[in-house]
Amino acid sequence: MAVKTYKPNYVYYTGNAKPKSTDLVYLFTVSDSSIIIYSFMVFKKQELKTVTDPTIGTSSQKIDSTKYNFISDISGFLEYKGGKFHNYISEENGKINLISFKELENLYNFYEKNPGNITDLDNIYLRPYYSSISTTLPKYTADPNVDFRFTSTTNVGAILENLNVITKQDNEPKYYSNYGDIIIVNSGLANQTSFLNLNYIVCPTVKSFFSNLKFTSDLNYNETTTDFYYDNMLKLKIDGPSTGSVGDILEYNVSLSDYSGNNTWKNLPDIEVYPTVDAGILSHRKITLVKGIGKFKVDTSHLYSGETFDIKIGWKYLTSDNKVNVKLS
Repeated sequence: MAVKTYKPNYVYYTGNAKPKSTDLVYLFTVSDSSIIIYSFMVFKKQELKTVTDPTIGTSSQKIDSTKYNFISDISGFLEYKGGKFHNYISEENGKINLISFKELENLYNFYEKNPGNITDLDNIYLRPYYSSISTTLPKYTADPNVDFRFTSTTNVGAILENLNVITKQDNEPKYYSNYGDIIIVNSGLANQTSFLNLNYIVCPTVKSFFSNLKFTSDLNYNETTTDFYYDNMLKLKIDGPSTGSVGDILEYNVSLSDYSGNNTWKNLPDIEVYPTVDAGILSHRKITLVKGIGKFKVDTSHLYSGETFDIKIGWKYLTSDNKVNVKLS
C-alpha cells in the first residue's frame, strides 16, 4: 500500500447538467477568510436594444442607455457589501447594472458543463442577481470530513447547511445533488485555518461558473450508480476477523486512506472516528487515529452462536464509512 501526502483538491463535476438546472451563471471567490457566491442572470446584447416600433417588433441597433448601466470597475463592484447584491441595482436613477461576460472572464477562470450553451461571448452581459458570503470557518471545519452544502433560495441567496447531519449516509449517496444545490464544501482533515485548505465540489445543477480557483474534472463515478466521488476523499478502512466464537474479544484496526483504499495518507493530525456495532460490547465509542492509525475491541460474551452482525467505523455525522460482517460459531 502506497503512502501519499494529503492535500486539498478542488474538483468540478463535468457530467451532464440536470434537466432542471438553473440558467444562472455563478462566481465563486475564495480567500483565506471567506467564500463568496455571486449569481448572475444572462442577457444577450440584442435583448438590450431599444424597441422603436412595438407593433412590428423592430428595434434599433443601439442599446437603451436609459435602462442599463455598464460596470467598468468590476473588481470594485464585486466587493462584498452584505445582503443583496447591490440590491440588484446601484444607481439612483434605477438603471440595471450589467457586466460584460468577456471582462469577467479576463479576471476569473470560466467553466462550462456543456460547451456551447453560452455562445457569442462578445455580446453576452451578466446582470447581478444575489450574493452570499460565509466567513465562519472555524465553526464549520472543526470536525474532519464534514460536507456543507450551499443551496440557492429566491429571497436570501445561498443558504449553508451541514449535509452530513441531514443524510447520515456513506460518502457516495451524499454527493447526489438536489435542485437548487450550488456547491459542496468538504472540511478535509478538520481544524482548518483557511478556506483555501478545503475541498470544493460544484454540483451538477450548475451549468457554468467563474472562480479564482482552478477546478479539475477529477471526479469518478461508481460503476453501478450515478453517484460520484473523488480520490482525495478521506476514507476509513477497518481490518479484523469476520468470524469468531461466542465469548471472543475481537480486535479491529482502523486506518485512513484515499477513496480507493489503495493509498494511506501521511502528514495527518490526530483525528477522531466512531465505531458502532449491531451487537456486542464496544471497548470505545470514540477512538483517536494517531498518524492515521487506531484500534478498538468488541466483546461477544453475551451473543448467540450462529448470529451475524456488522462492525462499522464512521465519522461524527456518518454512521458507517466502512464495515466488517462477523459470523459467530
